[in-house]
Amino acid sequence: MKNNFVFRGVPISYRDEGSGRALILLHGFLASHRLWDDQFEDLTKRYRVIAPDLPGHGDSGSLGYLHSMELMAEMVHALIKHLGLRKVVLLGHSLGGYVSLAFAEKYTDKLKGLILLNSTAAADTAQRKVSRDQLIKMLPKKFKMVISSLVESFFVIYGHRRITSLRKYKRWALQCDPKGIAANVRGMKDRKEREIILKFAPYPYLIIGGDEDPIISIEQSEAEARLNPLGELIMLEDSGHMTPLEKPWFLNKLILNFLRERVY
Repeated sequence: MKNNFVFRGVPISYRDEGSGRALILLHGFLASHRLWDDQFEDLTKRYRVIAPDLPGHGDSGSLGYLHSMELMAEMVHALIKHLGLRKVVLLGHSLGGYVSLAFAEKYTDKLKGLILLNSTAAADTAQRKVSRDQLIKMLPKKFKMVISSLVESFFVIYGHRRITSLRKYKRWALQCDPKGIAANVRGMKDRKEREIILKFAPYPYLIIGGDEDPIISIEQSEAEARLNPLGELIMLEDSGHMTPLEKPWFLNKLILNFLRERVY
């Protein structure tokens, strides 16, 4: 069921279905709650699953010039308060993982577990920051071309799901607010390194990566999983940066196993 609440005067849209323990899913850059359609189908049989559209994405409004990870984490906390939840498990894909780590830093007592999917606790490299600045400059000039090219770069795995998944993702991306996209790019560029959050995490965390991910390296994921005895890494073969769309049913099994064996 789609709902809305207001955060800092801006409408934030979210999907909320199922019952029981709460799992919050945070989508990646240029997506929306629709990224998790296959997860809702499976996970809501056992859990309450909540997926907001992050600011500037989907049906959620933009919050201003800069969407910092801390600001979006504050939005997630406001949603948790709005729903009357005490503790949750957070799962963040890519950008959603950056927001999840910012949330973990500020609201540790609200977390029962954390899953980082195709994401990292590292900050942007200098080269990556330059690329982000270039993207911001190009957006007002050639919006559709830039967004289409960017989305295609996410999908490096060629299989029977690629064409339909790529088409869906482009549709979601083009529905985003251009100013909101720029605000999110600025936020990702300026985010800080948060490996210390994993190192001292008092809750179990799982890192799920793809062996063909062009954005998050295997070595980085391995290092972050080793930071804490409560950390765990699962690398998926023949998977890139878009695990929720490339391997949805296998991902669901990993999530359910984590919730059953390590959290609840």
